[in-house]
Amino acid sequence: MMALRLLLLLALASGAASASCARTIDTTIQDAAITAAVQTALLNDTSVDGAKVDVRTSAGVVHLSGALASEDEASRVLAIVRSVDEVRGVESDLRTD
Repeated sequence: MMALRLLLLLALASGAASASCARTIDTTIQDAAITAAVQTALLNDTSVDGAKVDVRTSAGVVHLSGALASEDEASRVLAIVRSVDEVRGVESDLRTD
């Protein structure tokens, strides 16, 4: 985390390109926080097997993949993800066995 803060400070000090770079770093940090929040929510919900869901986030849009036991479980995963703060959208490649 300290390294990310240092990178952010360096980006802000670098002149004209600093605004673009700072937005990129800020987006990366926000995406990581969203991914962590989604993974935590999935792992804390006993009605789904959150360990079977791969979560990636890009610009606030959460991308899900993995194999789940049923359509009901996949629907529940989508509902959980949509309830997480800062999630701007959800793209699902979830499969059911």
